[in-house]
Amino acid sequence: LPSGVEHQVFDVDLGQLRSRMFLVYTGRPHHSGLNNWSVIKKAVEKDAATLRELSALKEVAEAVHKQCESENWSALSELFQKEFQHRVALAPEFSSSEIEKLNLLCLDAGASAVKICGAGGGGCVMVWAEPERREGLMQLCTENSFQVFDVSPVQSAG
Repeated sequence: LPSGVEHQVFDVDLGQLRSRMFLVYTGRPHHSGLNNWSVIKKAVEKDAATLRELSALKEVAEAVHKQCESENWSALSELFQKEFQHRVALAPEFSSSEIEKLNLLCLDAGASAVKICGAGGGGCVMVWAEPERREGLMQLCTENSFQVFDVSPVQSAG
């Protein structure tokens, strides 16, 4: 069991992160409190499937931590895909028809992964791609009526 919260700041090349990511608003508002409450309730009730998916998500998060620490950005694609699968298995409400449409559109066009943000169900998702595909994917999302945000990660104050 976790014994507390530990804050760790990685000294990484933020330009490398920026060159691989952007956010897309799905156009669908969502009710993150309801999505999260459903999962918490099932976990408290010791629902086996819920506990299994939460454990799998913990393993993915630990692997993401390790890859970020070593700046192995290409390894994140597979981990983000696994996170997507486990999150939707945890609660189908974390996805939506808009997220599924965006996921298929981007993956078919060469994105490496689509990552649901927050409690999902709508709102924003992150698209992860190799740098040479990023601009084309951003344009494709815009052409398909999604709102694209060209974001830049910032260094956290340690």
